[in-house]
Amino acid sequence: MTLKKLKPGMKVYRVRRSSGLAAFNGKWQTWSVYVKEIDEENERVLAQCIGPERWYDKREWSKWRLNMPK
Repeated sequence: MTLKKLKPGMKVYRVRRSSGLAAFNGKWQTWSVYVKEIDEENERVLAQCIGPERWYDKREWSKWRLNMPK
């Protein structure tokens, strides 16, 4: 994912591998992420995932996906 592909108001997906007891339900966990604001100067994204909105740095938002995995 690149910062230029993200736009405020977009819905993208955060995906991570399941671990522990959650792995019995499937290999992957997926969350919807709603992009609120983009700070291109500091390469940060203000988004809401599970709880309240917060700033995500490049290490986190670069792993997001545009389409929901199958």
